[in-house]
Amino acid sequence: MMAKTTRGAPEARQVRLLENLLIAQLAMAGVPQEEIRKIVGCDMNRVSAIAKHVRIRGSNRRRGRARDGKKAKDTP
Repeated sequence: MMAKTTRGAPEARQVRLLENLLIAQLAMAGVPQEEIRKIVGCDMNRVSAIAKHVRIRGSNRRRGRARDGKKAKDTP
């Protein structure tokens, strides 16, 4: 399977790349995804797709449920 070719002007690709970097930086800073969407002016799917790969600094937050089915506790 071959890679998809990106069509469009190079300027449009550069703008999209800069927006992606802005989303990643805001996510690293701990800005809520809804606020990122408003700042960048894009849809939530794009913000979520990029932000899920970013680890928030200083956060030991656990997600999901523990193995025994109980809620995971936040560790300070």
